[in-house]
Amino acid sequence: MIAGLCLVAAGRVKAAYITFVADAPFNGASLNDPSLLACSHKLSGPIVANDVRDIPDRLNQPASQAERSYNAPIVLCLNSDGGSFQAGIELAKVFRERQIITMIEPGARCGSACAIAFMGGGFSEMSE
Repeated sequence: MIAGLCLVAAGRVKAAYITFVADAPFNGASLNDPSLLACSHKLSGPIVANDVRDIPDRLNQPASQAERSYNAPIVLCLNSDGGSFQAGIELAKVFRERQIITMIEPGARCGSACAIAFMGGGFSEMSE
């Protein structure tokens, strides 16, 4: 029985998750002025194969009333040590196709697959 429980536990892989920034500030931000951008969504945790399927669906939901009203850009702040190389490549493609802006907040980490996914988006990092 214990061996069976170990197999079940070993088969589960934690995936990255998306959180919405409640009422994220929207200042008429545009791609031409990154200083006006603020995170509308945040991704954290390990990046795994299922994220390629799940994350785009989560990003379809506007984070704030401003996004709903003004069709604001999706600004995804990343904080992950990485994970699946292939999932990182696939997420980068999704971010590029959907014109998602990716950012790394001060103090956040973005390594391995996260760095690859990040490159599919718009900007490099937020200044402190």
